[in-house]
Amino acid sequence: MVDVHSHILPNIDDGATSMAESLGIIEAALIGGVTDIICTPHFSPEFQDYESYIDLRNHAFDLLNLAISDRQVLIKLHKGMEVSFSPSLIQMIDLFRERNEHEKIKSLCMAESKYMLLEFSQLTFPIWATNAIYELQLRGITPVIAHMERNSWVLREKKEMLSWAEKGVVFQMNATCLDSSEKHGSKKTVDFLLGNQFRIVIGSDAHDPLLRGMDAMNRLFRTENMNRIGRKSVNYENWVENGFKILHNHDII
Repeated sequence: MVDVHSHILPNIDDGATSMAESLGIIEAALIGGVTDIICTPHFSPEFQDYESYIDLRNHAFDLLNLAISDRQVLIKLHKGMEVSFSPSLIQMIDLFRERNEHEKIKSLCMAESKYMLLEFSQLTFPIWATNAIYELQLRGITPVIAHMERNSWVLREKKEMLSWAEKGVVFQMNATCLDSSEKHGSKKTVDFLLGNQFRIVIGSDAHDPLLRGMDAMNRLFRTENMNRIGRKSVNYENWVENGFKILHNHDII
């Protein structure tokens, strides 16, 4: 199983604050059957310098990769980002294209694939969003919208969401919103997302070993959860398969 959204790199964003915390999250992931983790620390094209950020991310990734290699931990890490969705993102990508720096565009994506994890404002739906989504797709990028269940505007923008889905946009949901042991206030949004055959991938959004860790991801595929959500409305095998499709840069259909 692939965890497509995590904040396990040490000392880079609001996620793991130490190598010990990073390893604690990975240990929990192993218990749940996760084989691959895409490391997606926050990145804002508006407020962070790309060159400085990428050096920081790569350094943290290399340190964590070395730590799990030394301990012979059987899990694979992959580079990624959770990119703040803003008009300046398109400008940054176009600048990289003009300079033929295509590797930098790949570095913005998940496991250097065509899939890019995008974080929206949870409160407001930008009027330029649909056009920007289209512009990204014109540039060969498939948008993956992070933790959709958190965005308060989803139910207000149902027509847009259905239109995005028709155009191939992927919706990422956090395991916590599907975990029977967790309480959350997004049930109607979750029901809408599960009831419309959207392209869905599941991530832990893990930030630390305890409060925002892997526990929900581990519990998600237990029998009681599958029965609660209902196998008829959810194809669990697709969720697992879609994670690997991102990893291998295959189309999610």
